[in-house]
Amino acid sequence: MMVLLSPSNNEGQLMKRQQILLIRHAESQKNVEGQFDGDPSTDRLTDEGHQLAAAFGAELRKRIGDNPAESFVANSGRGQQTFRAMFGELNSPTELMSELGSMKSGPYSGMNDAELRQNYPDFFQDLQLFRAGLLSGYDVRAPAGSDNWPEFEKRVATAIDQIKSSSASLKIVICHRSAMMALMVHFARRYLGYPSNHFGFVTMAPLACALVTNHEGEDNLIVDSPQAVVHNILVSPLREP
Repeated sequence: MMVLLSPSNNEGQLMKRQQILLIRHAESQKNVEGQFDGDPSTDRLTDEGHQLAAAFGAELRKRIGDNPAESFVANSGRGQQTFRAMFGELNSPTELMSELGSMKSGPYSGMNDAELRQNYPDFFQDLQLFRAGLLSGYDVRAPAGSDNWPEFEKRVATAIDQIKSSSASLKIVICHRSAMMALMVHFARRYLGYPSNHFGFVTMAPLACALVTNHEGEDNLIVDSPQAVVHNILVSPLREP
């Protein structure tokens, strides 16, 4: 089990500071089948995903103790199932937010990579370069009727404003990978000088986490999970192919 939050002098309590804990949802059937968003029949956690989310939640609850927390959860099957596995069937998130879900796939909804390559070869090529850190998300040629990164970021910005306006010392955000990428890039831009004209890919496994901390007047982006690899958004914007 990964270590997420640094305990204070009092076991089970956090230091007094503002924190946003970003969590990607647990493994879903859609992940196993390699599908892009759009098929509701696969919008559910696998048995393994549910078990790992439950174990993760138990460890997290040990660490946050009675610390006031608000939760913002993607309004999707796998987002809500991850929350319930972590915090119990009787608990409800503070807010369900469609802005924390996946990018809209439009005409390629439900496809896997092989089908995408066959039907949208230019988009598939751009996507592979983006995943490798060789192309900005802003330069990916998304098919008509699907989201592109600038459009998607505008929607996620709505969620960012609402999350940051919460007075809770700990804000837990359970989201999809694309939304978590947009959130991490947002914070990297604001606090780490990441360029505004580039969007890099972030590799992350299910239940990958990132912690954004405000302590003693300073803001920091801290990645506490080895499952979230952020070198593509934190180094120079592009590498030569």
